Amino acid sequence: YKKYGADYFNALELTAVKSALANVTGVISLGGGTLINIDRAEFSRSPAIFVYISVEQDTLFKRIMADGIPVFFDEENPRHAFDKIFAKREPIYKCYADIAVDNTHGTVENVANEIILRLKDFYIGGQ
Repeated sequence: YKKYGADYFNALELTAVKSALANVTGVISLGGGTLINIDRAEFSRSPAIFVYISVEQDTLFKRIMADGIPVFFDEENPRHAFDKIFAKREPIYKCYADIAVDNTHGTVENVANEIILRLKDFYIGGQ
């Protein structure tokens, strides 16, 4: 991303996701911007179940910043960059989510167990 820019990165990511949707049986973890760039009609035709693991906005910002400022954030005002991206992405995530699980306060184990239960309900319920 830093060396070749956003367009190059997004093209690589899109190619990888299309390949994964066509060939992988299992879990695919999408990058944060994937749903912004993918052909939504193509994604909607996929048999994939989209699980959105949400996090409260302030908590998510703190978690991201714990690893330093991402290359796609404005170094002068990272919070503004984050808020702008969050506002653009979150409605799309919610729109596509077959299952949404909050990870603001839970442990990894609790969130994983909740996802498993929700997936069982999803399949048993015939959604």
